[in-house]
Amino acid sequence: MEVYTTNVDGAGISDVPVSTPVEMGGVSVTYFPAVTLGQRFYYSRLMGTALRAHIKKFDVVHTHAQFVWPSYEAGRVARLHDVPLVHAPRGMIDRTLVQQKSGFLKRAWIYGLDRANLEGAAALHVTSEIEKAEIEAFGLAIHRYVIIPNGVDDIEGPVQHAAQGGSGNAPVILFLGRISWKKGIDRLIEALTYVPAAELVIAGNDEEGYRGVLDGIVARLGLADRVRFVGEVSGSEKRALFASASVFALPSQSENFGVAVIEAMQAGCPVVVTPEVGLADMVARTHSGIVCAGGPEVLGAGIAGVLTDREELARMSANAVAAVRRDYLWPRIADQMLRTYAELSAGAQ
Repeated sequence: MEVYTTNVDGAGISDVPVSTPVEMGGVSVTYFPAVTLGQRFYYSRLMGTALRAHIKKFDVVHTHAQFVWPSYEAGRVARLHDVPLVHAPRGMIDRTLVQQKSGFLKRAWIYGLDRANLEGAAALHVTSEIEKAEIEAFGLAIHRYVIIPNGVDDIEGPVQHAAQGGSGNAPVILFLGRISWKKGIDRLIEALTYVPAAELVIAGNDEEGYRGVLDGIVARLGLADRVRFVGEVSGSEKRALFASASVFALPSQSENFGVAVIEAMQAGCPVVVTPEVGLADMVARTHSGIVCAGGPEVLGAGIAGVLTDREELARMSANAVAAVRRDYLWPRIADQMLRTYAELSAGAQ
């Protein structure tokens, strides 16, 4: 397995060796120097040259993300040389997201520049039925979908989850993810008015400058003493938040998967999600939490109902841990992906 990428890192450039393979976790990774055009578009002439020179040595090419040059170019070169292409849009082919920002350019990319890759791929890799349905809504002639979820690393030792926490032992509702309009944090804050005494902890980075909008809602509702923003967290700090939260809430308006849901469940934290979250069906099926509509009153009533039944919380916690261990650890996910690669490679011979 080899990885080709560029040295672009968000709005900046990573300080990494370029144009030479680097071993990372037993995998050969090559970063190619990129040229940026404007704020969003970038390309790498050297990456294009390497793709054309070496593409035939690969049995399968797996591209990730939409609206980026490396995925487009790798897909185009793979198709030209009859190498099976697996493309993972990573939730970016979504009607809400396309309509919300740069809609004309995104539709031009989907139906113009990248249509041949999307329709010519041996398979589109999606992480949920919801992501598949969103892509189908665009009316493209997709050859095949493979649904393989994201995973998490195993954690050592028994899971110890506190049923409650926070100041004065008040129940704690946790949100963890990007501070973005699509995550439904605004309606989660409003839902707090229907959950007596609970605290809401909001963890995540504010890439879109949306924090100001949320601060305004908190002030308007008089919830400053019950809502805490803790910024971006990782590692032991993230694990501690999951372990101390009474429930984890992800009331997204659009969410192809929701890996934070899996991370919460792995920590034994019951989850509350909206039907628009890709993992909603799994949450309901495994009884690891509840699925409810995202309106503030309905959402608040759902969270309050869960918090008042300690025995049910304990059952949901145990179910959540078991579901992750059974279905979402990386070895199982990797095995599914490898079987897909083998099947597509054999079919191309």
